[in-house]
Amino acid sequence: MRLAPLQETMFHSVAGEGSLAETAALVRGGALEPEDRVGIYAEMYWLRMRDTLRGDYPYVLQVLGEEDFDVLVARHLKRRPSTHYSLGRLGVAFAHTIAESTLDALPWLADLAALEWARAEAFVALDAPVLPLAALSTLNEETFTHSRLVASPSLRLLHPKWDVLPVWRALEAGTSWKDASVGEAASALVAWRQEFKVFHVPIAAAEARAIAHVQQGLDLPTVCEAFAEAPEPITAAFQAIGSWVSEGMMSALELDAG
Repeated sequence: MRLAPLQETMFHSVAGEGSLAETAALVRGGALEPEDRVGIYAEMYWLRMRDTLRGDYPYVLQVLGEEDFDVLVARHLKRRPSTHYSLGRLGVAFAHTIAESTLDALPWLADLAALEWARAEAFVALDAPVLPLAALSTLNEETFTHSRLVASPSLRLLHPKWDVLPVWRALEAGTSWKDASVGEAASALVAWRQEFKVFHVPIAAAEARAIAHVQQGLDLPTVCEAFAEAPEPITAAFQAIGSWVSEGMMSALELDAG
């Protein structure tokens, strides 16, 4: 057998998608039986994948417990096997796997997982300059029209169905998450990193739309249009923009060449 087909056969066996016996027939030598040798690799593959997801989703692990969490891991690997060279991307769709699972007692768990992943991505996002608040004072009536904010690479916007913040706070404090009251979400969430610390806060729908406009690279007038229904739209827009900049969510203020 040529090397490439051999490697493919070995991988499918190790990943649980093929027969260990079939691969074992290709492995000779050593003190152990061929099937036992391949089995060691298969077990280590599973443990490495499982431990990676346990590390990425510690709060989901606490809620479910090890046994039920591992069941979800196995389901995730079957539905969404790793296709990236880095294990750091293995959990990118774990929240979707949870959402597809029947967890009637924990309908909010996928939103908790999504928040954990957003925070994890924010932590490893590329470094970027932090826009100083003083930069906003350079705007005038002419430049405002042609300017756009650049969001920090760490900024993540979430639209959860459930308000999982009470559960998050309980887990963070080391108290029982079962005592937390979880209702339908009334707001979006935004997560971002300042230096080595990750934050997340709830934000109103208008602010979420405005941040989405920033992430799409739209100009400041368009960003401000998200607050059109506020009692004082201009004040609301500038208060939001000022808070983003002061909290380190923005990395630059760009002026169109034209």
